[in-house]
Amino acid sequence: MFSKTCNLAAAAVIVAALSGCSSIGSKVGGSASAGSSKQQDRLAAAGLIVDEDDRIKTRHNILFGASSDRLSEEAAYVVLDAAQFLLRNKRQTARIEGHTDAPGWEKDNMNLSIQRAFAVRNALIAEGIEAHRLEPVGKGEMRPIESNESAQGRKMNRRVEIVFP
Repeated sequence: MFSKTCNLAAAAVIVAALSGCSSIGSKVGGSASAGSSKQQDRLAAAGLIVDEDDRIKTRHNILFGASSDRLSEEAAYVVLDAAQFLLRNKRQTARIEGHTDAPGWEKDNMNLSIQRAFAVRNALIAEGIEAHRLEPVGKGEMRPIESNESAQGRKMNRRVEIVFP
């Protein structure tokens, strides 16, 4: 796991690449103060955030219906944001993490999470991103972000997260 300082340095590199800068400046590697707020604003403008696990990822997760790996119309916006970022940053890779809610068999949920990750991977490839830059990973039901006790919680857990390592 990266420290906050390392992640801010990674965020600064991404922000610099987004804005076309060739140098990042003295704020990188320093304290997470005034410079980090501007960096986070630029990440947000690009549709990216630093999440609670200190990872740089798309602002919105891609949600799926129960037992489905079919992309929704809303997913297209997240895929397009990620594709535009990857097209501008030719060396950047992405880890595509598929998740499920808890109902069902654990093995089936793992397979479904992998299928969801591949559905997003294929959508990114269709937007011109090279397959070798995309790592689809299934997490199954291992990392819920909401309680599986409610319909709303299960809905939020049926997701794909696009993470930029």
